[in-house]
Amino acid sequence: MRKNIRLDSLPSNRQIASKDCRFCTKRRIKCDRSIPRCRKCISRGLCCPGFDRMPLKWDQGVASRGKLAGRTHPVPLCGESKDHERLSDAPSSPNNPTSSHDPGTLTLTRCKSPPRSSSTLIPSPTNDLDIVNHCSSAALSDNLLNHFHIEVAARLTWLDSSNNPWRSMVLPFAQQSLCLRLSVLGLAAAHLSVTSASGDSEKQALLQINHNLRETSLCALNNKIRSELGRDYATEDDNSEGSSLIEMLATMLVLCYGETLVPYSTDWSLHLRACRAIIDRQRLRGRQEDPQGPVAKFLVKEVADLETFGNFSVFTRGQGTIAPLPPPSLLEGQFWAFTSLLREITVVERQRYDLSRKGRRPPDIDMIIWRTKIEQAYAQTCTGTTSISAGEEHTRKKFEAVIRAHYYSSLIYCYQALASVEEASQAIGYYISLLFDEIQFIAVGPTRIFSHNIFFPLFIAGTEYGADEHGQSIIQALFLEAITTSGFWCNHSALQFLRAFWARTESQRTWKWITYARENEQHIGPFLVF
Repeated sequence: MRKNIRLDSLPSNRQIASKDCRFCTKRRIKCDRSIPRCRKCISRGLCCPGFDRMPLKWDQGVASRGKLAGRTHPVPLCGESKDHERLSDAPSSPNNPTSSHDPGTLTLTRCKSPPRSSSTLIPSPTNDLDIVNHCSSAALSDNLLNHFHIEVAARLTWLDSSNNPWRSMVLPFAQQSLCLRLSVLGLAAAHLSVTSASGDSEKQALLQINHNLRETSLCALNNKIRSELGRDYATEDDNSEGSSLIEMLATMLVLCYGETLVPYSTDWSLHLRACRAIIDRQRLRGRQEDPQGPVAKFLVKEVADLETFGNFSVFTRGQGTIAPLPPPSLLEGQFWAFTSLLREITVVERQRYDLSRKGRRPPDIDMIIWRTKIEQAYAQTCTGTTSISAGEEHTRKKFEAVIRAHYYSSLIYCYQALASVEEASQAIGYYISLLFDEIQFIAVGPTRIFSHNIFFPLFIAGTEYGADEHGQSIIQALFLEAITTSGFWCNHSALQFLRAFWARTESQRTWKWITYARENEQHIGPFLVF
């Protein structure tokens, strides 16, 4: 039985659509607009079509009889050429305005086409491939930048904070530079591949993304290098924050860090040498020893730090790669003081060896002076804990252990490199157990926020466990765990060196690791303890 529905009889608190349903509109009656179906249709046994935001309507039908019987496509409108149909299905080209990556531009271009009904052509799934690719690329870039901002930047500094230069300086700089932005995205993809990939297929996909971004970044970088080589020295202020040399240095540094994450890659050394060449060129052009501007100072200090941890394996091969000590101005405002001291120890050790090789007696070393320097570095580095908030007591204790571990490992390295055998044996025997305790304290627990900070202490501890198989197994396990957690696969070469050192022949048992590394430099190759 049909029933008339009075609008005033319906509940006032019901959900109401903004317009009439299509059936009521077609029947020319007032719709009650009840959601999800109007009650006037229901009362008459009709299937209410609901309230579409954008009602669709066929412009043409498909004939079932007559001369058009059997046609499976609508009839083209008069005046529409077949050439236009072919053009609509043709792939976009660089000269075709529809290849624009801006969806807004793409829409405006299509609006200029001859007027036709939007339903006369069946769209191809590939027609809007440019838009799909652009949106996918933009989404991937956003995800990679977010990962760099949250995860990678925290791994590139000793202690993460709100004023992390990788966030406050490098990321804004990357927004202005294509080659730098691509290298940052590649670095994030490389880090994801070694820390967050759920399987081999995902890992390989991320490594391929890293490879593609790296190659594209290198192409853009090569163009800038060619432009730089053809430029007059006086055409640009190369100490300015936006200079091409600073842009190239930042890109090369990020590419270097990207290679430290790729398993078994040693290309980090190639990019690091390129960084040094850019720094030397900047000094030549600017006629200044010290870099000017916060970005330039930060980048030069990062390069100097990487060189310090890469110089442990550099002896006779390419002595020029051991660059001079960085200017003191680079240390201004930096709480971490151990790295520059390690660099100084390495330089002095190489100089003393060169004197001995030439038959000249090296000057005596006063280890009290060196211990005092390390004590001062320890005191300065401890000031960094003041930036840790009071509520993060666990983080504070862990970072204090990191500082102590580097303090003990710096002392041990200093005695290994500079002290006499008798003096070194006594001091190292005391410090090594303290170092091992700190390493184990850092490694335990559910969080690994400082796993990227223990490679140098682990390496130095490993050099003193040449005859202790139990200690070797612990150090190997901690090394591999830190590599897996942090993603810095460059340290795997340092672990391989330790394994070779532990397995040295009986005639080499009396050699310390520095002697072993020097004598086997050509076979070992470069390694980075970072």
